[in-house]
Amino acid sequence: MTDKLKLYTARITFDFVLVAEDNITAFEVALNNMREAFSDLDRHDVDIDINPGAKAYKWDDECIPYGGDGNTRTSAYKENT
Repeated sequence: MTDKLKLYTARITFDFVLVAEDNITAFEVALNNMREAFSDLDRHDVDIDINPGAKAYKWDDECIPYGGDGNTRTSAYKENT
């Protein structure tokens, strides 16, 4: 099954509004509310860039990529490229 599947990295960006006293606090507020803000979004409110390969930060060969069978690790997909 993995012989036809290829690895891709998706970068998703979106905007949300927050309140804070300054830039440093705004960064902290954004980090603390990012997951909630993401769940509030409609799927059309994000920008998605797709690039070939597994190039996500802290992603290694032991990680299980999204969209697969939920068990096959990144390394198995790399073997077929």
